[in-house]
Amino acid sequence: MRDRGFIVGDRVVSHAFETHPEWCAAYGKRGNYTVVGASVVGRLHLRDHRGREDSFLIRSRGEWLLIAAADGLGSARLGASGSSLAVSAYSEYFLGSLPSSPECPTEAKPKFTPLRRETAQPHEEAAEEYGCLFWFRESRKNTPATPVSSQQFDLETITRQSIEHARSIISGWADRSRATMSDFATTLISFLINSRTGLCFGLQLGDGAVVGVRDDESTLLVKPRLTGEVGETPVITQADWQDWVVTGTLSWEKEQLHAVLIMTDGVADDCLYGPPGNILNLFGQDITREIHRSAWPDRSARKLVRWLSTYRSRSSWDDRTMVIVFQ
Repeated sequence: MRDRGFIVGDRVVSHAFETHPEWCAAYGKRGNYTVVGASVVGRLHLRDHRGREDSFLIRSRGEWLLIAAADGLGSARLGASGSSLAVSAYSEYFLGSLPSSPECPTEAKPKFTPLRRETAQPHEEAAEEYGCLFWFRESRKNTPATPVSSQQFDLETITRQSIEHARSIISGWADRSRATMSDFATTLISFLINSRTGLCFGLQLGDGAVVGVRDDESTLLVKPRLTGEVGETPVITQADWQDWVVTGTLSWEKEQLHAVLIMTDGVADDCLYGPPGNILNLFGQDITREIHRSAWPDRSARKLVRWLSTYRSRSSWDDRTMVIVFQ
């Protein structure tokens, strides 16, 4: 059975040495779907000499492609650890729970075109360059392949089991760090695509946005449940997290999607609220047009991290993370 896949994005934060850079970009491809993502430190964090607390991860297994993003709360002492643990543990469990087919799309060979290493500000020329992709080898198991069918597994159940797994991992880290779960408080957003069938499944717990871009409109594909209190957002580390999870299943082809944007609130808040009244559609159309201008995803990743670092918007100070899926 062929379970080849890749992992790109943020590593779990280590307290022994720096593993969470202020600027991060990644890209990957599965079948006809390309993913480009970037995460940058917010202006307020730069001013206060704090690091980036957002995390994102792009992973694939068989015909499945999964994007996960999380925003570690600024009020949480270990928010960056919480967000990196959330995307890592959640995606690991989720993909491991899905059936896989041997008839997956042809996988491109690993491309190690280096991404720019930003040493001062991401819009300046850097002295060094680096790149990294993590690839699984082909599985040597002789287990017969499981035919993929929507009747054979329940994405809602897998979602909740994956969040419980992530919570247990965070709880273990909290115990070893002599900390509390609230010290690791983080949101979680994910988007799953079956690259063979076009089946999509979105999840949101907390703020941020999952936006679908079509010919003439851009809309929220998942509408989050929020507390309604300014400055407060649900997180996966709170006891009643299940009350705040929102999920949605859809078809890429039936929805006639050109792209899907997965964003933390540092970007989402800048495109959800006008004026103008159609700011979300303008934003989605502009991003989609720009991402299609380059045939090279590594160049698109560099451009995205630079744009996220330099665009100006009133009251926009938080970390900014955006992952774009397109065909």
